[in-house]
Amino acid sequence: MTDALCLVATQLLLLWCFVDRPTRWHAPVGWYIDGARPDGRFEMRPAPLGDPNADGTWGHPDVTPDDERAVEGRVYCTGGAHPIVAGPRVVGCQR
Repeated sequence: MTDALCLVATQLLLLWCFVDRPTRWHAPVGWYIDGARPDGRFEMRPAPLGDPNADGTWGHPDVTPDDERAVEGRVYCTGGAHPIVAGPRVVGCQR
């Protein structure tokens, strides 16, 4: 019984992922959105942590360690709308 219920729940979740088309996305705290492409694709990356005096500002060399982690996502804009980044943590559609 439990296996059948898990199978049905998994299939319903998979079907919902095919049907749902997000028009906006919010990055979690500590992450930022690294631009949005014309087709709606974007990347979320972790915000660099460390000393603000060692991140390349104020004439100091940038010694912040590179963090190559990224999570890709996509927003679906319809009706003549195009994707925009509306702040460091939000991407959405605008006409």
